[in-house]
Amino acid sequence: MSITNYTELQTAVGRWLQRTDLSTLIPDFIAMAEADFNRSLRLPGQIVREDFDVSGKWTALSGLAAPIADIRSVKITASGVSRALEFIAPEQTHQFYVAGVPKFYTRLGDELGVFPAPDGTYTLEVEYFRTIPALASNSTNFLLTQAPDLYLYRAVMEGAQYLHNPELLARVAPMFDRALSGIKLEGSGKQFGSSAPTIRAG
Repeated sequence: MSITNYTELQTAVGRWLQRTDLSTLIPDFIAMAEADFNRSLRLPGQIVREDFDVSGKWTALSGLAAPIADIRSVKITASGVSRALEFIAPEQTHQFYVAGVPKFYTRLGDELGVFPAPDGTYTLEVEYFRTIPALASNSTNFLLTQAPDLYLYRAVMEGAQYLHNPELLARVAPMFDRALSGIKLEGSGKQFGSSAPTIRAG
C-alpha cells in the first residue's frame, strides 16, 4: 500500500503496530514525529525567502508568511546595494548605541533584531526554514511525498514506546536512522545546488 496522504499514513501506522484500537492515538504519534522533524530537519522544501521593511531594531517574526523553524540568512538593501548581515548573539547587541545602516542580526524568541538600530526604513530579505506543514491540518506535505518511510518509521517508534514494545522499537529504529540519513544527505546536496526549491513570499 502506498502512503500519499494523512489518512493512508494513519492506516499504515496502525498496521505496523498490529493494533486496531489506536485510532485516537495515532494522530498523536504522527504529531510527535513532526515535532522531532522540526527540531532536526532543515531541508530544501522548508526554505522560504521573504522581503519586508524594518525601521526599528526589533521586528516580530510572527509576521512572516510561514511558521519559522530557523533563520538561514538575512540580507539588507541600502542605497540600492544588497548585502548579507552577520549573525551575532543577543547578548552582543548592547554594544550598539548609535543608529545607522544595520550590519548584524540576531534572533530572540519570536523577534528578529538588526544592529545598529536602523536610521531609516530598510528592506530585509530573510531566508528561513519553515516548520513542516502539520498533517493534522493538511492532507499531505512535501516531506510525506518525498519520504513517506521517514514519517512511517518515526510514528511507529512513538507507538512502540507507548505500547512498551521494545522489540518493535529495536526493529524499526535502524530503518528510521537509514531513512533519516538518506533524506539529510539528499537535502544537503540540493540546498547548495541550483535546483534547491524556494518559496518566494512578499
